[in-house]
Amino acid sequence: MRQVLVIRNAQLDLIGHARREAFAVELVDMLVVDCPEKSAALGPEALKGLVERALKFTQANGITSENAVKVFLALWIEYGEGFPMIPDRPWAEALFAHPTLPDVLKVAMVRDRFRERVQGRRIEIHGAPADPAAAG
Repeated sequence: MRQVLVIRNAQLDLIGHARREAFAVELVDMLVVDCPEKSAALGPEALKGLVERALKFTQANGITSENAVKVFLALWIEYGEGFPMIPDRPWAEALFAHPTLPDVLKVAMVRDRFRERVQGRRIEIHGAPADPAAAG
């Protein structure tokens, strides 16, 4: 006799939430390994907060693949949370809103344009809004 497996939306939501939580832990661990000085300076709670804000920002801007999120987060830890918004905020917002470009390409284009603008200078941009919706 053939059995049917039924998975309800609530169960899928739980699976998605568990995966998101696991990914957030993975991102914190990545930052601790890849950026030990900045991670230590931020401390565990601030680091978790940074990851949560990055996840909200990336989700709100159509950046969903794990690799693209990791690159984006690395840029946030390197340059500060304001990096995607200046000096070319309208350009970055239009790029993030593009309906067909892959998210990995969007993040790479923002990274490359920003690095070109700063011409290798090490800077940190502070003061970006903590709420991604407030950035608009």
